[in-house]
Amino acid sequence: MKSNDFLLQSILPYLILHLIILTCLQSSQVQPLCNSDERAALLQFKDGFVIRRNASFDPSAYLKLASWTPEEQDDCCLWDGVECDIDDSARVIGLHLNSSFLYGSINSSSSLFRLSHLRVLNLADNHFNHSEIPPPLGRLSRLTHLNLSYSGFRGQIPLEISHLYNISSLDLSFNQFELKRPDLSTLVRSLSNLKVLHLSDVDISSSVPGFLANLSALESLSLGHCGLRGEFPRDIFQLPNLKYLSLYENKNLSGNLPEFRSGNYPLRELRLWQTSFSGHIPSSIGNLHSLNLLEVQDCMFFGPIPSSLGRLSNLQYLNFDRNHLSGIVDFNMFLNMTNLIQLQISFNYLTVLVDSTSVGNLNATIPKLELLYMASCNLAGFPSFVKYQNRVKILNLNLNHLHGKVPKWIWNTSIEVIYISDNFLTGFEDMDIVPSGNLLDLDISTNNLKGPLPIPPPSTFHFDVSDNELSGQFSPLFFNLSSLVSLDLSYNKLSGVLPEWMRDVNQNNLSSWGSQLRVLDLGHNQFQGRLPRSLASCSELEVVNLENNQLNDMFPSWLGALPKLKLFLLRFNHLHGKIISRTPSNFLEFPSLCIIDLSHNNFSGPLPFEYFQKWNAMKAFDVRNSEYLSTTFSLNLAGYHYEYSYSYSVTITNKGNDMEYEKILEVFTVIDLSSNKFEGGIPECLGGLQGLEVLNLSNNMIHGSIPSSLGNITRLESLDLSQNRLSGVIPTQLVQLTFLAFFSVASNRLRGSIPQGNQLSTFDSSSFEGNIGLCGEPLSQKCENPKAPSSSPHEDDGQDSGSSLMFDQLNWITIVPGFVGGLVVGVVIEHAIAIQKHEWFVKLNYVTV
Repeated sequence: MKSNDFLLQSILPYLILHLIILTCLQSSQVQPLCNSDERAALLQFKDGFVIRRNASFDPSAYLKLASWTPEEQDDCCLWDGVECDIDDSARVIGLHLNSSFLYGSINSSSSLFRLSHLRVLNLADNHFNHSEIPPPLGRLSRLTHLNLSYSGFRGQIPLEISHLYNISSLDLSFNQFELKRPDLSTLVRSLSNLKVLHLSDVDISSSVPGFLANLSALESLSLGHCGLRGEFPRDIFQLPNLKYLSLYENKNLSGNLPEFRSGNYPLRELRLWQTSFSGHIPSSIGNLHSLNLLEVQDCMFFGPIPSSLGRLSNLQYLNFDRNHLSGIVDFNMFLNMTNLIQLQISFNYLTVLVDSTSVGNLNATIPKLELLYMASCNLAGFPSFVKYQNRVKILNLNLNHLHGKVPKWIWNTSIEVIYISDNFLTGFEDMDIVPSGNLLDLDISTNNLKGPLPIPPPSTFHFDVSDNELSGQFSPLFFNLSSLVSLDLSYNKLSGVLPEWMRDVNQNNLSSWGSQLRVLDLGHNQFQGRLPRSLASCSELEVVNLENNQLNDMFPSWLGALPKLKLFLLRFNHLHGKIISRTPSNFLEFPSLCIIDLSHNNFSGPLPFEYFQKWNAMKAFDVRNSEYLSTTFSLNLAGYHYEYSYSYSVTITNKGNDMEYEKILEVFTVIDLSSNKFEGGIPECLGGLQGLEVLNLSNNMIHGSIPSSLGNITRLESLDLSQNRLSGVIPTQLVQLTFLAFFSVASNRLRGSIPQGNQLSTFDSSSFEGNIGLCGEPLSQKCENPKAPSSSPHEDDGQDSGSSLMFDQLNWITIVPGFVGGLVVGVVIEHAIAIQKHEWFVKLNYVTV
């Protein structure tokens, strides 16, 4: 009996606990934790949005609202993105809806503002359809964290945000916000608990208030690309908890780095790039032991790089590019940075010494280094320590003093991107074929390379050996490069016939060479023969430059189907024949063409009016949204996102001179057909190309009149019609060309007076000389006054149309009163005739004056 009592006493507490757990579970199934009013508010908030996959960009984005269902038994505290306070009647205290594919607007009546217990609101990485922040957001007075970044908001940030006195983290970055009224000072002054303030890409356009240095709790301050100006308060650098400071892309923001006295500085990331910060890099920067990112490129720092940087063993990213730093840098200082991943010290006035005796061994490595940029560092030779770095992916040694041959060891490394342009290299050590199978991007342009064309590995997507002295013909091995996107062999001495690199489709052996090709520049060589018809299969082509060769062919109308071709340069060749469209009039040809230069060839026949009607890219323009023409390639190299942008460059005869454009806006449009044998007239339809900026038809055999429709091309800056056989007058409509900076109709057969006004009145006599019949300013030949007509009521057959019209009116006045008759009418007629003659005489004399 006692044993049973003992057993009961032993298990009784466990039975009671089990019953309590079961009761809790049953009650939780019957009574949801979620407050019913807040649950309804959440469902109403959900109904205000649609789901769009392109509303979020984070790869980890997913549809959080899928779990929000209207069934009453569902507990909203268990919904994705909803956080409840279990200790306070299960009130909703957090909405974590970042990256949820939400698309729609939030207005002042949104049910969101009924969630009065919210402490965290994260709506980042959605798209709220350019709506403004509703002022009622300021009523959520318990908010401690607000994140609206990357969410398609716009407009003025409301004053009510400054009423969130408990806020510790505020992120409104990367929208279309402005902060003018209230301004930055008004918004932040009352937010004394701030730890995180991120306003990057907000249009602030003011100075940085000094009282930010009083926010002792501040850990992260991001004000990049805000239009900041004035001097940045230096004391902010000394905040005791500051870990992240980002001020990039504020060109009018100046400042200096302070002295970092010995102490425990928590600063980890410092981004000052593209600001006007200046002064020396203080030696005390070596005391920032926690620093792992320092980006101060495109600033105005000067003086030496302090050797104390070598003490920053946690540093991973260091970028000093494009400053005014000077002095001698001993590369050994970087060998202590065992965590360094990216090192950029290009385009300063530095002389970098690489001591081969101390680093030329297997132990002298920077074990994590992946990107090394030492362009314009006065290097006298290849840094031999690179061959011992087993993780370097990108090497930039442009604009140095590298001589001799490219060393063989460079191809046996892990390097995937090599830039060694603008040096004095003469060739390759022991090879003409680059053996590296990992190479993606190789730029050896502007050197003294001689011999045959080197062959990069099949993995290469960009290959540039322009501006060298390479000779010989294409090797068949060259067409194994199936990954090529950009190929630039210009300014060499390459010769021979351009090969057909794509075999006959009927042979079922179609090579993939050229299938990804966007840029092909073979200009300024000695290539002969026909243009390869296989180019028509390169549907991604945007640039074809074959200028200054010895090509002998007809116009390649078969390229007209290329949908993306923007630049087409064939000048200075031996091309000939008529330029005739081979397709129906409703079929677009060269639809994206912006610049075409066929000058200095032997083309004949009429101007290609059929093409003028089809070149749609030259008909319209939008200057506001115009960008530079370029091709961008994106790569991920060892976790680093690498972008290469090929900016198109071109030499154009503009304003009478050869002008090199290193960058070209999308709206820059050019037609140059000069120095050929075109004949016939200038078609009226040419005036429909209203986006055209440069038109050169000079040095041909064009005759007929200048069409008045050219006055419709209001963006025209250069118009050259000289050295032709044009006749007639210069249309007065050309006065409408208010952007005209160059104009020439010299050496034609034009007559009449030169129109005066706007830009036409600014050109000197050289623009009009060689036209015997032209008169008026700026020529010395004055226009004669027209002779006054005879006052006789009978004119000869040479009378002008104005006189005929006047006499028709007189006859009408004479005949009609005959129906009335009488002496009084006769007197009236005589009086009317006298008045008409007087008016006619006055008009003729006015014209003469």
